[in-house]
Amino acid sequence: MALWFIEYLSLGITLLIQIPVVVLLVEILLGVVPQSRKNQEQVCRGSVAVLVPAHNESAVIANTLESIKSQMKPGDRLIVIADNCTDNTGQIARELGAELIERIDLNKRGKGFALDFGIQYLELSPPNTVILIDADCLLNEGSYEHLVMAGQQLSKPVQAIYLMHGNENANLKTRVAEFAWAVKNRLRAMGAHQLGMPCHLKGSGIAIPWDIIHKVNLANAEIVEDLKMGIDFAIAGYAPILCPDAIVCSSFPVSSHGMQSQRKRWEHGHIGMIMREFPKLMALGLKRKQMGLVFMALDLSVPPLALLMSSYFALLLLNGIEWLALSIEKPWYLSLIGLSMLIIAMFIAWWSEGRKLLSLSDLVYIPIYVIGKIPLYIGFLVNRQVEWIRSSRDKT
Repeated sequence: MALWFIEYLSLGITLLIQIPVVVLLVEILLGVVPQSRKNQEQVCRGSVAVLVPAHNESAVIANTLESIKSQMKPGDRLIVIADNCTDNTGQIARELGAELIERIDLNKRGKGFALDFGIQYLELSPPNTVILIDADCLLNEGSYEHLVMAGQQLSKPVQAIYLMHGNENANLKTRVAEFAWAVKNRLRAMGAHQLGMPCHLKGSGIAIPWDIIHKVNLANAEIVEDLKMGIDFAIAGYAPILCPDAIVCSSFPVSSHGMQSQRKRWEHGHIGMIMREFPKLMALGLKRKQMGLVFMALDLSVPPLALLMSSYFALLLLNGIEWLALSIEKPWYLSLIGLSMLIIAMFIAWWSEGRKLLSLSDLVYIPIYVIGKIPLYIGFLVNRQVEWIRSSRDKT
């Protein structure tokens, strides 16, 4: 009886962990397929306001504002929200011609509260479209207008492709992180777009029609407020859509401490969001018979790649022990199939996005990188990050 229970429990766990691997493989396969570009329909553009939340971003905000200003049209507004700043971020914004609003509230920290403050400010003279861009991002040429027109045409939140880059002398660890980011935010997002499915919001490069911006509550302390915002819009009936013609870019922190802080916030936030929001999204999608919500739940179920890989290696080891000790075979074979799919997915992703970053010999480092992330995931269980903390951009 005990052996029967162990076998079916192990089989169930093995099948469950196959779901994110299948989703990952399908998205990557479709993401590498060349996409036909459709001309955007000409719609009434209307007025545009760009909100740039900034917390002590004096080192980078000038470049961000210049990349936005060069694409704006007469009548568009550029608004910087200096949120609990202790540097000269606000002064730089004023000198570059941006509208400046300052927010001081040490008890309510995080980008969600800053964005809500900006939306309240806009209510005095609301635009047709609001664009959200982080203070450390650069907007590629032409992306601004693509976002505006797509948002107005679809009457939904629209997300640009959001990429992260290391510097010219980036170490191997940073290049692996850049590759993983491109897999998530370009390949997988493009794959979902090919399927005609919605996407999750990524935090920067977002256009939202004013008519729907109050459908969700932005004032929250979520450390992954972008992910939460996209899910809330989807539940409200306005699932975000990718705009593949728009690209926004940022850079990883230079210091190892800043990099570690950033990864901890992103990955702890993502894992926590899976635990809280996946059941809700899946249940609502099935209840409403809305494939978009079901797909967003499945897409959300794919954890950070290092966690997915380490989980699979652990599962393979556990199934192997069961096979050797208890002669339970099925889970072992199924976990091998799943691992094969994962390896195929990652090779295709590397061939498409990673070759310019990682050589074949560099791929040997991937298991070491995965092992190095294990303390981060253990930390989720024993010391989870729940408060928003700005990632340091200092070199030390």
